[in-house]
Amino acid sequence: MHVGAVLRSLGVDTVLAMTATATARTAASICSSLSLPPEGVLRVDELRANLEVYAEILPPPARVQRIVQLLRSELPPPDAA
Repeated sequence: MHVGAVLRSLGVDTVLAMTATATARTAASICSSLSLPPEGVLRVDELRANLEVYAEILPPPARVQRIVQLLRSELPPPDAA
């Protein structure tokens, strides 16, 4: 059962689904899952100043280590209160 059908069965008639980085394909998938018409999508395709996008190509064994390194560099230390 799609989420849209569940929402309708509960009497929900208004849905707000938001995402900052969805592709057109992802937006279409969200609409399908929520039973929303395509014309209900408000899409603004602009590069936002507060988003950084970059890619690294790593061999599989190094990927998890790199993810941990990136997370540790962004998160406060565990003993910070």
